[in-house]
Amino acid sequence: MKRTGIIHGELAKQIAQIGHQDLILVCNAGLAVPNNILTIDLAITAGTPDIDTVLKAMAEEMKIEYYFIPEELREEQKEKYEAVKKLMPDAKEEANPFIGFKSFTRNVKFAVRTGDMTPYANYILRAGTIIE
Repeated sequence: MKRTGIIHGELAKQIAQIGHQDLILVCNAGLAVPNNILTIDLAITAGTPDIDTVLKAMAEEMKIEYYFIPEELREEQKEKYEAVKKLMPDAKEEANPFIGFKSFTRNVKFAVRTGDMTPYANYILRAGTIIE
């Protein structure tokens, strides 16, 4: 049995299979994920697990070179915005209006749905490479 890191079987498997520049959506409970996208649903109850906990675990398991966020996150959810900047200080950031952000979701390899209920708390992570 795996003792450390992500122990959710499907999430650990998907992270192990990503390649450089693959996109992964980590979203709140309310975001409509396109039907054709594999979705790992971690939501148990409203708020559980929160998106910050899931992002932290994923950032420890994988190299994130870039992340995309809705512009509204910066403006309306400053605490969540500051948390993600602190969690991924070396990753580059791009923000787009929420409608534009949603259009990017159809390009992700898989999605991770959390129980977080914070509006606009949605992130698309781009996998980096550990080969320097």
